[in-house]
Parts: sequence; C-alpha cells; structure tokens
Amino acid sequence: MPDFPLEIYSAYGGIRLMVPVSLRDSKGSLGYLKALLDTGAPNTMIFENLLKRFRRLKALSFPQAQYSSLAGDILERKTAGELIIGLRDSGNKFVGFKQEVSVGINPNQRVVSQNPLEMILGLDFLLSQKAVLDLKNPEKPLLHVEG
Repeated sequence: MPDFPLEIYSAYGGIRLMVPVSLRDSKGSLGYLKALLDTGAPNTMIFENLLKRFRRLKALSFPQAQYSSLAGDILERKTAGELIIGLRDSGNKFVGFKQEVSVGINPNQRVVSQNPLEMILGLDFLLSQKAVLDLKNPEKPLLHVEG
C-alpha cells in the first residue's frame, strides 16, 4: 500500500490537507496542481478556472443537470471525463489512479474567483482507491492507498 505525503494548508478558518497532483488525459500530461483532500465532498472536482490552464479539457454536460454546493454557493457540475490523477509517493515516484472528474461551473464566477483551490479529491476517490488518512504524526500526515 503506497503512502503519499500530504501538505498542511491553512484556509477558510481551519487546517486543510493538500496533495500535489499530476493530471493526465488520454493524450498525455495536462499539468500539475495542488488538490484539497476533502472527506466531506462527494465528488472529485476541478474548477472552471482550471479549464483556461488545461485547454484540452472540456466541461461536458451530464444527461440531466447536476449541482454541488461549495462555500454556500451552488455550482453546476459537468464532467471532464475519466482522468488519471498522479500522486507522488514517499519514494518520490508518481502513481496514477483513474478517476471520473467533475468540473464545477459557477455562473456568477464569485466562488471561482475567490477560491484559491483548483481541485478537490472527494469521497468518491477515497472510496474507490480504498484510501485511509494517517494522522498519527500531525506534522507529517499521510494518505495510504490500496488502489
């Protein structure tokens, strides 16, 4: 079971756990970003502003409209399809995980412009990868993944 070091980040009045991520699609690497590890978020999601940086990604509508809430605002949820989320393990090797990823679209742009986060790794990712948070050493939190 690989271990992935997490970074501690202070935001929204509390401590948050972040993980460096490499995103890939079927054509290759899209780039790097930091993702919030959010056990309360049902879906793994990138935000609309990331589409400008990763121009190959497209936000496609689901057959029926879907919505999520973030910081009190409603986001329309679209799909970016299945992407490979690469995490750097404790041995400094990238390990890739296939995951359906949503795109959060906010019509008034307030959430997107005020949101410093680019991606959320949600409960769907944690469950599908059989991931466990290890907080035994609070200064060096880890994510254990069975995959």
